[in-house]
Amino acid sequence: MSRLRPKVVLWWGICLVALYLVLTFTVPGLAYAANGNGGDGANALDQAMLGTLFTLLSTVNMIAPFLGVALIGASIVMFYVEKNLIRPTLDPVVTEKENIGVTEPDASS
Repeated sequence: MSRLRPKVVLWWGICLVALYLVLTFTVPGLAYAANGNGGDGANALDQAMLGTLFTLLSTVNMIAPFLGVALIGASIVMFYVEKNLIRPTLDPVVTEKENIGVTEPDASS
């Protein structure tokens, strides 16, 4: 059975939410700078590449906050499950304190 890793899931969620915030503030500026009136006009290939890039960034920008918040919630559930529902594994080595009162069966019995 694999071990739960809620801290990793929590950090992935936080990173996705941070990515959403960064993209929210940078994509409009990039779009404005790319479509500005400076210099000569862009050709069809430039427009296709920009369209593909902005479509990809917009898609990530739409998905990232929901997936990030879901991962943060999942990590909270994983912390709860790990703490309360999964029993710790028992150590096979028995110490002398735990062995008090336990006797070995005799050969006569």
